[in-house]
Amino acid sequence: MKCTVITPVGPGHEMLAEACKASVQAAIRNGTGAFDRVDHAVVDDTAAKLGRSAARNGAVWRAVEEGADWVFFLDADDLLCADAFERVSPWITGYDAVWGAICEQRKESDDWTLRARQDEPIESLLQFLEFDPFYALQMGHFVRASVAREIPFDAGMDAGEDFDYYLRVWTHHRCIKVGAPLFINRRWQHSTGPRSASGHDWSRAIRRLRARYILEHRRELRRLLTARDGAAARRDKWRLRRWQVTWLGGAWMRLRAWRPARARSRA
Repeated sequence: MKCTVITPVGPGHEMLAEACKASVQAAIRNGTGAFDRVDHAVVDDTAAKLGRSAARNGAVWRAVEEGADWVFFLDADDLLCADAFERVSPWITGYDAVWGAICEQRKESDDWTLRARQDEPIESLLQFLEFDPFYALQMGHFVRASVAREIPFDAGMDAGEDFDYYLRVWTHHRCIKVGAPLFINRRWQHSTGPRSASGHDWSRAIRRLRARYILEHRRELRRLLTARDGAAARRDKWRLRRWQVTWLGGAWMRLRAWRPARARSRA
């Protein structure tokens, strides 16, 4: 089984990409786990002619053509964990995409820490939607190459294309976020290309995306909410209470409060 690590290198990331490549080689030397072969596809977009989404999409197609079964999306300003391939191996038979805990490295420090509010895995679409996106998922993850080809990134988006992709993958495939980190996010580094987005741009984009998704999939979400057991609902209650103070939170609480007509008649 073959895995291809895909890394687009945008403007300003040339030097950072060297450390990124070194981390991939270190992980390969440490052990490839369930994979017989691991390649690293580095896409040079320092001239900003492609954009990160188009660069990833093109690399996925090439990886599939070259026989990749899985891909890992690793940004040039991040580092692959030395045991990433070993850590994901127990999960790849039962899932189509696997994320790890968000792990951060601060500027001028060799130490890394796990981001807060990650005390439990994410195992369902409902859990993913209920999590604050800042604490939910990041780009670095393993995904079956066939799924990555089926669900490309939206190359027309300058902000939020990652969350848009996550929504589509979690809707149609078996996904999980496990408790161990798979890569290290070097937070102080950002691309400087013409289509780079700020944190504010990203937050605004995902608010729109999440609200639109809930409205467009409200029937499916209602069925999932109705079927979910009481223990899971109690576990997630603190998140939903916190959401009540936001516009989107209000929409989600209305969705949570919905009950079938038969249930309402018995109340």
